[in-house]
Amino acid sequence: MAEFEYKARDTAGSLKTGEITAQSEQNAAELLAEHHLILTRLAPKKESQFDVSRIGNMLHRITMKDKVIFTRQLGTMVKSGLPIVQALHILAEQTSNTRFADIIRDISSQIEGGSNFSNALSKYPKVFDRVYINLVRSGEASGQLDLTLERLATQQEKSYRLVGKVRGAMLYPAFVLVAMAGATILMLVVVIPPLKGIFAESGSQLPLATRILITMSDALLAYWYLFILAAVLVIFGLRSYLASPAGKFAADRLKLRLPIFGPLFKKIYISRMTRTLATLVGGGVPILEALDIVADSVGNKVYANALHEAAKQVEAGVPLSTPLKANPAFPPLVPQMVAVGEQTGKMDQVLTKLADFYDEEVDTVVKNLSTLMEPLIMVILGIGVGGLLVAILMPIYTLGNVIK
Repeated sequence: MAEFEYKARDTAGSLKTGEITAQSEQNAAELLAEHHLILTRLAPKKESQFDVSRIGNMLHRITMKDKVIFTRQLGTMVKSGLPIVQALHILAEQTSNTRFADIIRDISSQIEGGSNFSNALSKYPKVFDRVYINLVRSGEASGQLDLTLERLATQQEKSYRLVGKVRGAMLYPAFVLVAMAGATILMLVVVIPPLKGIFAESGSQLPLATRILITMSDALLAYWYLFILAAVLVIFGLRSYLASPAGKFAADRLKLRLPIFGPLFKKIYISRMTRTLATLVGGGVPILEALDIVADSVGNKVYANALHEAAKQVEAGVPLSTPLKANPAFPPLVPQMVAVGEQTGKMDQVLTKLADFYDEEVDTVVKNLSTLMEPLIMVILGIGVGGLLVAILMPIYTLGNVIK
């Protein structure tokens, strides 16, 4: 997705300026045309060095939880017969996130001005993704917006819980490793320098571990600015590389090949892919369009490329299960279940069951991972702390023997 700046005139001839996010310049022009705007200028957005509005956006970031609550409550209100404009007004007043409340009010104003709900949502692509907008558009076309919103809310809730489980499993080891790194740096900067003078006065041969520790301490104290500069350069270099198509693909492929976490990532992506595809197909979105949307929202270039290739073959008349079966990124269960869905005509139900299965698999792997990680982290922590203590205490013990 890219950002574009535009100038256009509405049907009354008034000049309008703004920004829009779209896959391409042509797609941006089509989205603006849907809002009855006649383009006079459309160009890629130039990144400014500093934007004050970004600070406000960071302070009032719209989370997945905000969108889950919004979608569920809106679906309930619409199902009970409340007009969508009135429902949006109520939700805007109830939302504690001021930025999200402003967006909801603007969407309500657009609907009151004659726009439909999906077009109003498309003005905020960073908040409402393609899956969300296309499902709402499908629900409007079928006259089942309430059912579509409920299906969408369920899909979001499942994704939210899945992300929460994975983050929770990663939080503990990340905290321990950061704390261990901080303690090591503190020891090198604060503890080792005073001991260095004592060791030098003794004149005795220091153990190898102690000499290594002293060398690291000297280097950190003398060239700390170079370490910071190197860290900054590495971070920016990695970010630039990962932002490129080749870097993104390489990183996503590496995720799937990691020894312990690779199988977990595969299950997460397949769960996300099958549940999103089930929601789109069940909502009435054509299979080719659904595959294209899922490819852009799955979050992994390996699976995105596989789905784009599958969409080309499906367009040529090949069953979806065939390209999935030929691709090693998909476990055999996936094409088998998709084939069942194609034969029975119940693709959305089969994909939902498949997503539920992989959700349970992820849950099991995360629980086992948490159980295994705790003793492994304790061993790593023990080796690290023990190594530091031995490197410091051994020469002190030797020095004590010399004094005796």
